[in-house]
Amino acid sequence: MAVRRTRAGRIISLVLRILLVLLIVAVLGILFWRIASSGIPSSLKPILITQKTLDGYHKAGEQFSGYYQNQNTITRSERAYGYFSVPSAVILPDAGQVQIVFQYNHSTVRHLVEDYHLDTRPAYDEDLYDVTLVVTQDKTPEDPNDNTQIEALEQIRIHPSAVKSKSTGLYEFYRLVFDDVPIIPGVTVGVFVDVYYVGDVDYEQEPYGALCIYDNRSENLPYKFKKAELTALKNGQTTS
Repeated sequence: MAVRRTRAGRIISLVLRILLVLLIVAVLGILFWRIASSGIPSSLKPILITQKTLDGYHKAGEQFSGYYQNQNTITRSERAYGYFSVPSAVILPDAGQVQIVFQYNHSTVRHLVEDYHLDTRPAYDEDLYDVTLVVTQDKTPEDPNDNTQIEALEQIRIHPSAVKSKSTGLYEFYRLVFDDVPIIPGVTVGVFVDVYYVGDVDYEQEPYGALCIYDNRSENLPYKFKKAELTALKNGQTTS
């Protein structure tokens, strides 16, 4: 009887070890999947080469450049804490263009239902958000000390001219292109991404979420063009 109990104990121990290993593998698999799905999809990593991009490249030649700044990438406001993200924002001054990657988690849509008391949950990949750029200009650049006064500032709102999207298991991603963006040294104070729910767009009211992508007091960091981007530019090929 003792032998039989020992064998049973060994079998139970082996089964428990196997279950523990499977649990660890499952947890690691879920973590890896979440991390992988949260990164920008490969199809949206390159900037979109539009005709405006090509025009800027042809004008600037080998001096064509881009830059970005290290700003907050996730909304931190009380109303939209963690709802929206802009993990990439590139400014192309020679083309007068700004390109961003806009991202949100599927849980953001569930919060949307609660925040706006919707009867049903929209599809995760539905066009739910109005995303625009707001460029804040100093109307009196000769006096930088008045930039805290609303009357001394002008806001220019710009809508996207091109959009490319990708849905992953947990996130929705959009690469958005904005043209004719007037970022003028000494005049432009900041550039912001404003997000409104499409069922409640009122530009006179505070946005649902907002992020700064450019601040005239922050450092401009050079954008390193990818090989595919340079090839398309040199060959005069649009990718949008």
